[in-house]
Amino acid sequence: MKPQETKFEFVYNEIKQCILDGQIPHGNALPSSRMYCDQFHVSRYTINRVFEALRAEGLVDIQPRLAPIVISTKDTCNSSSTVFEILKQKDCILQ
Repeated sequence: MKPQETKFEFVYNEIKQCILDGQIPHGNALPSSRMYCDQFHVSRYTINRVFEALRAEGLVDIQPRLAPIVISTKDTCNSSSTVFEILKQKDCILQ
């Protein structure tokens, strides 16, 4: 943990990085809040705040009584925009 970094920020950054790195792929559920509590030694309140922040950022979908599901990653967005850019330049590529 970096100096002056709160437990919330640390856990949020760790889970977000796992999603962005593809360690938790698109469509997969995050581990349970209890598992994260044990892993990071924080309360369920902190984990629930982290889940809510990830939801607000558009990285996970949260349904009652279910583990949050990864719905977006930067890699997915980047690959979509790359394909779009290639299709825009298709005439130049064909020549």
